[in-house]
Amino acid sequence: MTPMSDGLRARRDQILREMSARESPRILLLFVVIIILFDAGYALIGIIPPMSYYISDAIQASVLLFVALLIRRGTIPPLWSPAAFTVAVVVNNLALNFQYTLIGYSAVGVMLLVMATYGAVTLVWRPFLISAAIMSIVTTYTLVVNDPENGPGWVVTMFTALAVSGVILYGRHDGARALAEANLAIERLATRDELTGLLNRRGLQEAGDTLLALAARDGNSVFVAFVDITGLKQVNDQHGHAVGDLVIRRSAEALVAQCRNSDVVCRWGGEEFVVVGQGSLPDAPGLAGGIQAGVATEGLERVWNPGVWVESLRPRPRGSPSTASFGWPTRRCTTAGRPDEGRRGRGLLGGAGRIRVMKKLLLLVVLAGVGYLVYRQIMANKAEQDLWSEATAEPDLR
Repeated sequence: MTPMSDGLRARRDQILREMSARESPRILLLFVVIIILFDAGYALIGIIPPMSYYISDAIQASVLLFVALLIRRGTIPPLWSPAAFTVAVVVNNLALNFQYTLIGYSAVGVMLLVMATYGAVTLVWRPFLISAAIMSIVTTYTLVVNDPENGPGWVVTMFTALAVSGVILYGRHDGARALAEANLAIERLATRDELTGLLNRRGLQEAGDTLLALAARDGNSVFVAFVDITGLKQVNDQHGHAVGDLVIRRSAEALVAQCRNSDVVCRWGGEEFVVVGQGSLPDAPGLAGGIQAGVATEGLERVWNPGVWVESLRPRPRGSPSTASFGWPTRRCTTAGRPDEGRRGRGLLGGAGRIRVMKKLLLLVVLAGVGYLVYRQIMANKAEQDLWSEATAEPDLR
């Protein structure tokens, strides 16, 4: 079996504790039902145990129900539910050991049943081993002292039951590891771009929220930089999509190399990337030049005329205007600051996106205006030519 990474181990432990938190209340209730059934069975066959027996039953049933309720309601978080479950099992075992001194072997059967099954619900090795050690010591003492003749045989059976419980726990650990690997794979598919391995939009929203929370805690500003790799359509048309994909991958690697470890790099879509980070704005010409230089080392400049466009948005403190610098060439414009701008990833990216859309709309308006003026001039020229043609072509009525 291959060794587990820290992330895989953490996810497996999380899954195991959540499974224990879901299953342990039902098992504790099942133990209470078994207690009630045994008491009802004694009453049906005419066995009347001493009052201390019923008192011990009431105590252990109350403890089991109380712990089950706390776990069920979330008062005991999943992190501590295995420990709480084993505490309830140990209390149950102590009560059964006490009952063994009163009524004999019927209590032993219940003890062995609990020991053989509770590892499948504990699901965490440390509380299981600690509780198994406590129960084995107490039960061994009770069996050997009260029944020197048959006690050793019951002790062997008890350790066999604990071994079975440990094997079940190990098997469920293996299953939880497979589930953790599947969950991590699904999460990677949902948050990572398959071509570059960078975060996709969904991953950027999650990572961006974390980054913005850290920036708010430390009082730092946050920037968003959009990076466009230009000229890829010509590469795809002339050399095929395989070469275009190679350009995108190498551009992503070069972009990551130009950024800090704390920056979040995302493939926004197509040939467009987004960088989110704390502190100062990236140097647009320097960032673009670094990407071009990184891609040029692959020899791709023979098929691609490198072009990179970088634009970035940096929000200012609340209530003040924010500025956005656009690179290659660099320009500056001012937008009205919003109270919640930059406090969450969607808002920050939305602000940067609105600036981009406004710029494109402005360009379209300018082009439409120029086109309209050209159209008016063409129509005026055409009308003048028509009048001239009518004047020159008018017949001589004399």
